[in-house]
Amino acid sequence: MRAGAVVGCSALVLLSAGCDKSHPQRSSVEGGGSSSTASSGGEAPRSSAAVPSSPTPIPRVFARSPSELKNRAPKVQGIALGELKEVLEHKLGRCETLEAGACIYWSRGLEFELASGKVQRAIVHQAGDKSSLRSATAPGERTFQAFNGDLDGARIGQNLRVLESKLSGPTQRLRAVPNGADPAGDAIVYEYSESGLAVELEDSTVARIHVPIAPARSLKPAKKP
Repeated sequence: MRAGAVVGCSALVLLSAGCDKSHPQRSSVEGGGSSSTASSGGEAPRSSAAVPSSPTPIPRVFARSPSELKNRAPKVQGIALGELKEVLEHKLGRCETLEAGACIYWSRGLEFELASGKVQRAIVHQAGDKSSLRSATAPGERTFQAFNGDLDGARIGQNLRVLESKLSGPTQRLRAVPNGADPAGDAIVYEYSESGLAVELEDSTVARIHVPIAPARSLKPAKKP
């Protein structure tokens, strides 16, 4: 990313061509390190004291085509992907900030990426976030209020255990890149292709939701192990 530049479609929070095909670090949910379970055939008790840091094992399955992801993506505040900017503003009001092709609603915790005057992506935020469409070197000063809504079962502030109960398993883990919302680029990002979205986790809670998954990312069949 160039310093001071707004992040483009191919360099959004999710790397456009990169994904981690390996499984994330095993957690207590995955049963890693539980030898008593394997020997007895029983199920290890789940601790209620700690929230797991990663979801259940991720299959080596890649997302469907971008067009299918678009069709699966939920509406965000009544706005569907492909909606005209005029329709967007008719439904939600005038963009609070309109710059570099992004329509931002700070008070709603919501930003829309526009291309050719149409919505191509939506990002919802936790309170205090800066824009995900700005680079880490020029994040701006304004911050979001928390997004209040449900996207196919995922909500801002939801812990991972509840998220797992709402969505079918993640298809893969993606690599985050630094941006205004996450300058360090160390958020955990999981793709849920069945829902057409990606979820960013911080401290095992949902911090941001992307609809759909980064549209410029190359989708290739997974290699058989």
